[in-house]
Amino acid sequence: MIHETSHLIAALIFSHRIDAVKLLQFPSADQQTLGYVRHSWNQQSKYQQLGNFFIGLAPVVGCSLVLAGLGFWLVPNLMYTLMAWGINLSSGQLAASPDLRIDKWWHILLFIILATNISWGGFDLSPADLQNTSTGAWLWGVVLVVGTLTLTLVSPHGTWLSGLKYLGWSWAILLGFALLLSLFLQLILRIVIRFTK
Repeated sequence: MIHETSHLIAALIFSHRIDAVKLLQFPSADQQTLGYVRHSWNQQSKYQQLGNFFIGLAPVVGCSLVLAGLGFWLVPNLMYTLMAWGINLSSGQLAASPDLRIDKWWHILLFIILATNISWGGFDLSPADLQNTSTGAWLWGVVLVVGTLTLTLVSPHGTWLSGLKYLGWSWAILLGFALLLSLFLQLILRIVIRFTK
């Protein structure tokens, strides 16, 4: 549901017409997907065309934000440690030692269950998502180049880069956590399948 809601929100932000939405459905022989957002856009609108890039990648952003929100709510010490890692790594320092104190044991259990559900399928981009992203990728490249040149002219010392670097490291750590969780779940699943045959 987070995956499809992310597509939906991004499509609305970029003024796409929403043709059909199903946030959650049980797969069947003729409908294999767990959900979908069907949208259309004006081919002449550069803004809507650029939106395709973000709509396709929206689940990565949406799932990351929900994962971070759950982390700050349930295991704030872990999340503040991840933020400290982002700050330290962006400034070229060693990562801070983790503070894993948890006030209530069920917080970590609930976080693991919810993070597992989000990581398991929320970050997976379908071929349709990737194809949608590719239709707006070249325009996003133009925006990046023009934006970078503009920021460099406005702030020639590159002070804006430090904030961008911190954001990049923090996001990379959060995505790395989700990736490790997904790989661990894949390993467990393969072991279960092997021993149940």
